[in-house]
Amino acid sequence: MKAIQTIYKGRRFRSRLEARWAIFFDSIDIGWEYETEGFELGNTKYLTDFRIQSFGANKVDLYVEIKPNKPSIEEIEKCFKVATGTNTSVALICGTPGIPEFSTLGDEWNLKNGYIVLYFPADVSIKDEVQETPFEMWALSNRFSLFQTGSDGKSLDIWPIYWDIKEKEEMVSYQMISGIHSGAEGVFGVNTFGSIMPCMYMSMDKTGRYIDHERLIYGYQLSTCARFEFDEFNLEIIDGFYRELELIPFKKVYSNLENAYALYYQSKTKKFIAKESSEEKPEGVIILTKRAPKLVIKQFVTNFPKKIRTENVDKVMEHWKGFLFRHRIRLKDLKLKRVI
Repeated sequence: MKAIQTIYKGRRFRSRLEARWAIFFDSIDIGWEYETEGFELGNTKYLTDFRIQSFGANKVDLYVEIKPNKPSIEEIEKCFKVATGTNTSVALICGTPGIPEFSTLGDEWNLKNGYIVLYFPADVSIKDEVQETPFEMWALSNRFSLFQTGSDGKSLDIWPIYWDIKEKEEMVSYQMISGIHSGAEGVFGVNTFGSIMPCMYMSMDKTGRYIDHERLIYGYQLSTCARFEFDEFNLEIIDGFYRELELIPFKKVYSNLENAYALYYQSKTKKFIAKESSEEKPEGVIILTKRAPKLVIKQFVTNFPKKIRTENVDKVMEHWKGFLFRHRIRLKDLKLKRVI
């Protein structure tokens, strides 16, 4: 069975999974190229899926390979050879955008949903000497990683997952720790910010790591809710976030009550309700914002995918915050500022 080729941004991807990861990269401001480099590994020709070049204003040089599920040992060895042979690190992403859930862990690990990253550094520093990574060292010290960011969302790295491991009545439970703060050590005997295998820094701020920051959640939601019809990606999901946004006069300050609107969400009907701030609050709703310019609210509601509307009000609030964060929108009363 062959994967469905999919067009996004004028590029024809070999699978929808690869296209979804391209959408994720765009949503969190990662600069990428698709299938730009091919290599010969012995008698095998190998074409990498992505080359990441930037995160925001930060320069990045990283190859990315996408796999739908657990890779074979042969696929792992190919990524290792590309990293050491080109002196460029490689990230092997296994799965679909989203926080991972495992059906099994250990040697026979398997994902229920979400993804993990296997990171292959081009070299390591051993006793202050930079040298090529031995495969045996990689295999012994590698850990599952994810894209993670600091509390402000401005930093981005590929950082290991940490677990809260508990044993009870011959049962072992594994709970992913969503936030690791700088200086936190001794998490089940592992130094939180250090291991023999380095992590991939896309920015150099090391003040904590979070796997569920709103910036990442926004990217996961946007990429997984994308609709592909007639071999074309529905660009409304991406472009729609920008068309009306350009109409908003960010350089002006709103200070009149005529432009003060409240945005509510009714979880039972999964509908948004926008009313002037001076009007009475409707029954059975949560408040997303008490005061915001009408254009901001309209632009958000128009482009909120119906597919991911939910009765979980926390998720809806998370998406609203992610929307503001993604576009660097800051609201204080009616003062509107876009931080670039």
